[in-house]
Amino acid sequence: MSVDAVVTEPINLQNVAWSRSEASSRPTLSDVVIRATAIALRVHPRVNGSFSGDHVETYSRVSVAFAVATHEAVLAPGIFDADETSLQVIARSTKDLARRARDSTIMLADL
Repeated sequence: MSVDAVVTEPINLQNVAWSRSEASSRPTLSDVVIRATAIALRVHPRVNGSFSGDHVETYSRVSVAFAVATHEAVLAPGIFDADETSLQVIARSTKDLARRARDSTIMLADL
């Protein structure tokens, strides 16, 4: 199965943010997806939760994890309160978390 997606707007957003950002906070397309996911989770709070017995337990905070491949494993650091975090801060955070995951200096609380 395949799906076609139009990503013109996210790429335009990334390009605008890229041109206005320092090198350390230039967003990737993944950073744009993290931010968009966080906003969608805030708008649709029942999706921001998990099953607990026979009901869905929703969370008040919106956190989005992303995958980082290391030599030993694939880790999932999280951007906590991603719905309240700017795209530039998300970009800095993902770069830092990915580096620390690959250097084996990431903390358990970051995962």
